Amino acid sequence: MNPVELPELWLARYERDPGRTLARAALGFTAYLADPGFWAREGAHRFFDFFRARIPPHLLKNLATSTSPYWRTVAAQDFDGIAETMRQAALIGRPRHLFRMRLQNEPGAESVGFQYNEVDPQRANRSAVLQVSFPEMASPGDLIAYVNELLSIGPVHSLIGGIAFRWDEADEGWAFNRIYRLASRYLAIDIQKYTEMAWKTPSALPGSSWLTYVGPELAKRAEIDLEALAHRPWQHGVMSGFVHGGVMVQAGPEPVQGDLNRLKLPAAYIEAAHALSPWFADEPPKFWGPFHTLEQSGLWFRRLVDPTPWIERKIPLD
Repeated sequence: MNPVELPELWLARYERDPGRTLARAALGFTAYLADPGFWAREGAHRFFDFFRARIPPHLLKNLATSTSPYWRTVAAQDFDGIAETMRQAALIGRPRHLFRMRLQNEPGAESVGFQYNEVDPQRANRSAVLQVSFPEMASPGDLIAYVNELLSIGPVHSLIGGIAFRWDEADEGWAFNRIYRLASRYLAIDIQKYTEMAWKTPSALPGSSWLTYVGPELAKRAEIDLEALAHRPWQHGVMSGFVHGGVMVQAGPEPVQGDLNRLKLPAAYIEAAHALSPWFADEPPKFWGPFHTLEQSGLWFRRLVDPTPWIERKIPLD
């Protein structure tokens, strides 16, 4: 497959730091992990070893963890130490509740990155999370290969993969001002605010995108008939089938942006969303910017289920 062609979505930059992007779109996935204890003991570091062996190290030079408020610069020789950090839960005998690690190309909105949120299941009923963003030269086939590797390692509640917005968490309000404008145009670009969505994903889907995986544990809790979903007849190029005990729904041969300015309504995405919407989370996380002031986070969340309200709403000019 060819690399995904993204439009110029570098929406803004910090004037004080030209190397820090406020928001952008990237190819990647967000996985909501079942059995957080397993991922803390071994699953996360196994997937990190797979990831770092295939991404050029010069693209991953900024590291932040929940144990420090600062970003620091790293190089290839530091990666063994980072991998060791991923293994510490096994050494201490329990997950580090809400430990978070981010390794990416820049401290702002990443175009390449690895993010992991650890959870102690004794302290919270929520998913652990692993999010990956791929280099611009990556292809949809690369995304599928990484997803298959992750699913082969351990249990996953759900996974969303395709083109998604990333943002600088240090300036989230301004970032979502820009994202709101682009989300108004690009119907198929996803937003995963995973630190909040993870509370809902043990029993509900976080939406849908090009790839949407429904894991067996989620299917049991949400009473989803995986057999029926895997063999559902589709009309717009959607495909579905069993993968590692769950069902993967793929909306078309490759991810799209759904550019409404070019009249490209993403029919496959809409069909997949209709099929999966009975198991969507009842309420999405609240986004900042106009999503918040106009109370439109929920409207955006269901934009693929019912595009008309989102497309035809009045958009503020300032």
